[in-house]
Amino acid sequence: MKKLVIVLAMLAASPLTNAGGRGEGANLMDRFLESKTTETKVVKFNKRSDMLAGGEIAEACANAEKINPEGSALVFNNLPLLESKFSFDAVLQQIIATSPVASHLQPDEVATSKTNLLDSLLQSYTKDSASNQGVAMELDLRPDDAALANDGQLFSDMKPLGLFNRIDLADRDGKHCGEYRIAFGRIAGSESDINGNSNSNNNNRFLMIFEGQYPNPQPELGLAGCAPVVNYWASLDGLSDEKAVVELHKFFMTGTVQDGVTLPAVVNYQNYSADRGQVRVNSIVLVEGPTPNLNQARWQLREFKTAIGTEDNSVEFSHVTVKANPLAELYAYSTSTNTEAFNALSDSFKQDFVTNMLPQLLAPELKGKTSPSDIINGIFLDNDDKYNEFQSNSETPIDETDAINVATVSENFLSDQMINDFINERTQQSGVNHGITREMVINRANAMTCQGCHMTALAQYVAPGLTWPLMGPGGFVQISERENGALSTALKDQFLPARKGVMENFICNPPAVASK
Repeated sequence: MKKLVIVLAMLAASPLTNAGGRGEGANLMDRFLESKTTETKVVKFNKRSDMLAGGEIAEACANAEKINPEGSALVFNNLPLLESKFSFDAVLQQIIATSPVASHLQPDEVATSKTNLLDSLLQSYTKDSASNQGVAMELDLRPDDAALANDGQLFSDMKPLGLFNRIDLADRDGKHCGEYRIAFGRIAGSESDINGNSNSNNNNRFLMIFEGQYPNPQPELGLAGCAPVVNYWASLDGLSDEKAVVELHKFFMTGTVQDGVTLPAVVNYQNYSADRGQVRVNSIVLVEGPTPNLNQARWQLREFKTAIGTEDNSVEFSHVTVKANPLAELYAYSTSTNTEAFNALSDSFKQDFVTNMLPQLLAPELKGKTSPSDIINGIFLDNDDKYNEFQSNSETPIDETDAINVATVSENFLSDQMINDFINERTQQSGVNHGITREMVINRANAMTCQGCHMTALAQYVAPGLTWPLMGPGGFVQISERENGALSTALKDQFLPARKGVMENFICNPPAVASK
C-alpha cells in the first residue's frame, strides 16, 4: 500500500523525542502538573512531608528550588569534557558486554561484534517495506545512510553531544525510574548549511541517541525507590563541569552509589531492549525533486531495540515501529481503496482514538489546567503499537498526490463539536465553548511525534492563542553538533524548566513508600 502523510501535521514519529518531548503514559510529569497551585509553583509539602518539614526534606527542597534548568542536574553539554569521558565505541562495546551472548565472545571477536551491531542498524535503510498487523508499510530506501556501514570513520566521527536526565518519564507507580540518554552526532565530512545540504556529502548529519530505561533500584518501595536516582542528579548541580562529568561517567558506564543504594550503569543491553528503552537515529539526506529548485533536505527518524539475531546469535539493533506514530492514513478513516487488514485496523483505530487517545491529547483541559506550560508539557499520546509505522519524515514528499490535508480528514473521525462535547462531558460542564478545534488536536498529536516536535508542529496552534514552541539554534535538532551542543529554544523555554519542576516536586513532596 502507499504510505500517506498529512500535509499540515504529519503524524509519524516517537513521543520520546530527541532530548525533548512529554513521553508516553502516566508518569512524573503528570504528578508535577497535578500538584501545581499556580503556573510556576508546586505544592511545597504534602501531609507526609509536613511532619518532616523542619529537617532534611525542607533543606533538600530549598536546594531543589535552586536547580538550574540548563545545569548538570538536567543536561550536560560541555562537548570537550564529554569527549574526554564518553565514546561511541565504548557505548557499543558495553552493550555487547552486557548482552546475553557476551560470555560466548572471545576478546578478538568484540571489535567485529561492534561493527556488526552498527551495521545491523544501517541495513534497515536497504529495505523498502515492513509489516505491522498484516498491513504493509512503505520504507524509504536511503542508500547514503546504508553506505555508512562501509565508512571506516563512522566510529571515530560519532561524538557525544549531551547527557539528559529524563526523570520526568519515570513510571508514576515506580515500575522504572525514567530514561537517561546519551546523544551522539557525526562531526565529520564536508561543510554544509544548517539544513545539511552539501554537494559532496549529503549525509553529513547523522545522530544517534541511546535512551536507556532505568530500572528502579528499590522496586519494593514503589516510586519512593527512585529517590536515590533523583537525589544523585540533583547533587550534580552544585559541581563544576569537570567534577560533574566524572560523576556522570560513573552513572552511565560503571555504576555508582547514592544514599547507600547501588545504582547500576545506565548503558546495558537490557535497558535498550524490548519493553524497555530504545536507540533512535535522526539523519538527513538531500531528496532530489523534479527541478533543482524543488530539492529538499529531509530528516528521517527511526527506532531500534537491542536484540539477539536468530541466525547467528549476534547482538543486533532490531528495527521496530516508531512509538506514537500511527499510520497517517488512519486519521483519514478512508477504507475504499485499502486491504481488508487495513480496513480492520482503521475501524479499530477510530474507536481507540475516541476512547483512549483523545483523553490523552486533551489531558490538560480535562484536569482544569490551561496555562501554556501545563498544555505543552501535559498532553501525550500513548497509542497501541499495532497502529504504528516504521519511519518518520520531517517534510512531506515532493510529489504530494497521495498526501492528505488536515482539512480533508473525515468529519466522522473527528469534529470540533465532538471535541467540545467530549470536554464538557468529562468535566461535567454544559454549554461551555473551549475553543479547541480538531486542527489543534491533530497538531497536538503531531507535536507528540519526533518530527512534529522538531519541525512540523512548530508555530502550529495547539490551543487558542498558544502555538508549539520553536527550535532555535541547530535547525531540526534539539541539541546541535553544529553549534557546540547548543540547546533548542523549546528545550530551554519549556521542557527543561518543567523537568526541573518534576525534580523539585519529587524532592519537596516525596512519594510514600509502597505498602508491602
